Amino acid sequence: MSNRIKLPLFEWDIFNAERTFGPENVFWASDFRWIQIKNFLLPKNYNKQTTNCLVIIPSGYGYGKGLEEFYVDSGLKIKHNGRWRDLPHYYRNNIHKGHSYYERGWQWLCIHPEWSEGDNLLTFLKQVELFLKYPFDESLI
Repeated sequence: MSNRIKLPLFEWDIFNAERTFGPENVFWASDFRWIQIKNFLLPKNYNKQTTNCLVIIPSGYGYGKGLEEFYVDSGLKIKHNGRWRDLPHYYRNNIHKGHSYYERGWQWLCIHPEWSEGDNLLTFLKQVELFLKYPFDESLI
């Protein structure tokens, strides 16, 4: 089954991701089903400084379908009110089309950002950054 996406948008996403994160930190599947970003900077108060990210590219991306499915390294914790806590909306068990990304070291970060015409990978990642900065603000999911 092919992944019907708007290829120029995907190529633009890759170009901008490489400019933003460095070409050594950006990888993508040859069938355009995902983009991985290594060393994604986390806000302060996390148990590590960076995480790896995996963004699943849905069929229909660029044709009205936005980005939503997002994975980060397993084991992320945030210091909140003086104690280490798991992130809200951070799951170990999302099964995507028969693949368990958790078994590969990923955890699903279930957020539902607003998607508007003209949005792209970088605008999506800005919304992810905002959620990671304020993970207990329910208005951001």
